[in-house]
Amino acid sequence: MHYALEHLQMNDELFLVDKIVAERVASHKDGKTFPEFYIKWLGYDDENKFNTCWDPVFNLASLESDIAQFRKEKVVLLEQERERKEKEEEATIDGAAKDARESASECVEIDPDAPIFIPIYQAWQTHLPLLGLL
Repeated sequence: MHYALEHLQMNDELFLVDKIVAERVASHKDGKTFPEFYIKWLGYDDENKFNTCWDPVFNLASLESDIAQFRKEKVVLLEQERERKEKEEEATIDGAAKDARESASECVEIDPDAPIFIPIYQAWQTHLPLLGLL
């Protein structure tokens, strides 16, 4: 994501914007809110602590088209992320259904006409000596 190079004039220094990285909402002391943008400056390497900073929207008037483009791309990325998560959820649900089908196919089929044997004798076996029957 590389934006057209724009510049900001501050204290007789020329700053070139490399790209807009993020956006957040900040507030004044009076409670009014405004957007701020995390700007990466061109010509500063990643080790330099001044390579990025948060700037309020009113300092970035020359970047209106870049801000609009950033917001459009952000919407697209959020939509792609939502679709990816939906596909993962569907895959998880499909996988669980497949596992359930496989488990069901591994079950032993029981003949409904077969007699059912319940080991009642085992339960009574412990009580028979007490009753004097053994």
